[in-house]
Amino acid sequence: MRRQKTKSAPKKQKSTRVNKSSIAEKTMDGVFVMFKDSLVFIFRNWKIFTAILGVYALLDIFFVSGLNIGNSSKVVIGNNILSKGISVFNNATSTASTINSNSGIYQTIFGIIISLAVIYVIRQLYANKEVTISDAFYKGMYPIIPSLIVLLIIVIQFIPLMIGSFVLAYFLHGISSIGIFVKILAAIPCLALFYWSFYMLSSSVIAYYVSTLPDMKPMQAIKSAKEVVEGKRLKVFWRLIALPIALSILIFVVVFPVGLIIPVLAPWLYFVFELLILFITHSYLYRLYRELI
Repeated sequence: MRRQKTKSAPKKQKSTRVNKSSIAEKTMDGVFVMFKDSLVFIFRNWKIFTAILGVYALLDIFFVSGLNIGNSSKVVIGNNILSKGISVFNNATSTASTINSNSGIYQTIFGIIISLAVIYVIRQLYANKEVTISDAFYKGMYPIIPSLIVLLIIVIQFIPLMIGSFVLAYFLHGISSIGIFVKILAAIPCLALFYWSFYMLSSSVIAYYVSTLPDMKPMQAIKSAKEVVEGKRLKVFWRLIALPIALSILIFVVVFPVGLIIPVLAPWLYFVFELLILFITHSYLYRLYRELI
């Protein structure tokens, strides 16, 4: 009996170490795979997401943009297909940006409400649970206070980035009389501010999704997210940076050819994509969050 115990004890310890190392060395999916999966997830559950998108579109049309989206009667400039397509694309984006800048408060409020509804739906679908649109807007609003506090922390963490950008722009373009050496010296602390912001944001973005869990306090969510991304901040940072790039490519690839064939539809299509970006972003970031836990 004693011999069996002494032999089995080291074997248990050995297997435990192997499991820990295999978990620690777990590779994360690449940006392309995660972005593709996030799109497939939305298309696979298109009914519930289309219903929420319809509510979001109605709120935006009635309170933000009105029915002026299609009234972009700007002249299409260009001698070839590429230049004409770019002109139509620019007209669509400029029309939408003009509308959005006039009603930022409403858009922020609607964005927060729809975000919580979408995150609730995504969480339930990942858990293989039935979910309805009424559940999304009733039960999904429960963590609004913790999520708002985490969003406020994220906004504060952008401050070093904004200060660094202002100082860097001032030294690079605002003062033309200083030499290149002084500009390089000025760029060093600015890059440090950039790194500081991105270092904090790499965990705080994940904390936003942690804060939507039941009975989760904001600082507890921040602490949990830091533990989750420990040792993986660079990977998380790269996946966060790649998201707006992937979204821009997707919008251009869809809106550009439609703008060439039917220019009148381009502003409306861009409007739908502008709303859909919120859904794709949450699907992608929640997928990232699931990769980390």
